[in-house]
Amino acid sequence: MTWKLIAGGEVASTRGHEALRTYEAHAHRHESTDRLIHLALSDQRESIRHEAVCLLDVADVGAVLPLLTEPPLMTWSVHSMLLTICTSNRLTPPPLGHLRDIDNLQIADDLAHLQA
Repeated sequence: MTWKLIAGGEVASTRGHEALRTYEAHAHRHESTDRLIHLALSDQRESIRHEAVCLLDVADVGAVLPLLTEPPLMTWSVHSMLLTICTSNRLTPPPLGHLRDIDNLQIADDLAHLQA
């Protein structure tokens, strides 16, 4: 039931976060990981993408790091989250030269921490 709400695009923002967290808590790990990766890479709701990235295990984040090479849907929040995860877990992101030209204080800060 919860997955149908998420997959059908019926929820976003806070309701989407709650539904996605509920789904992830009750689904089998393999199934939820595949679906979280799919949502992070292709969902058109930024809040769902962001939450999907947050719910992924660190071991699975590599599958969504290519998002760092793409423009954001609306804001840089998903990029910022991925950069923070890379910094915290010593993951190697794809080349990020294009992000250095972005006029966004959070991205600049995330990049500085990644290089530190």
